Amino acid sequence: MKFFITGDCHGEFTRFNTLPKDEEIGVIILGDAGFNFYLNKTDERKKEELCENHPNMTIYCVRGNHEARPQSIEIMTTIFDATVHGVVYMEPQYPNIRYFLDYGFYNISGYNCLVIGGAYSVDKNWRLIRNGMTEETNNPKKTGWFANEQLTKEEMEDCYELVKNFNKPVDFVFTHTCPTKFQPTDMFLHGIDQS
Repeated sequence: MKFFITGDCHGEFTRFNTLPKDEEIGVIILGDAGFNFYLNKTDERKKEELCENHPNMTIYCVRGNHEARPQSIEIMTTIFDATVHGVVYMEPQYPNIRYFLDYGFYNISGYNCLVIGGAYSVDKNWRLIRNGMTEETNNPKKTGWFANEQLTKEEMEDCYELVKNFNKPVDFVFTHTCPTKFQPTDMFLHGIDQS
């Protein structure tokens, strides 16, 4: 299977219209796919539309910061996916949309790939204030901010142990965010303190 890798879609999938429709293809979205953001029928419509328009495409999602963790979606289940040689989340009604675990190793087309999901929302305070909420009163359906967007300290430590004990070369790292030394400061939002 050929793979296409892309960044944030935020629910806009027209970029996939140029991909081959007559062959099996995999797409890896590096966070903020736009499937589990609204937590209502809008998400369902986006999933249905993508599945109908691209029946030969399997979407693999790395979790970003502007979406719920797959395990918090009620009907989500885990399966072993032989294409990526690992466990993924999947909703039975949308079988060609898969979600990587928040961290772990997958073997994709013969490459050892480390997946690390989540990130910090620099616009968190703006999202809360504009909706008259605090971290304690947050409703992600209204703010689009998810309190568990980042890996916990324990998850980070566990991920670090996995990497330390992985006895093979790592070919690719798929994540929604980048190491601090690679921060694209030229892309920072003006007017928001991103320290």
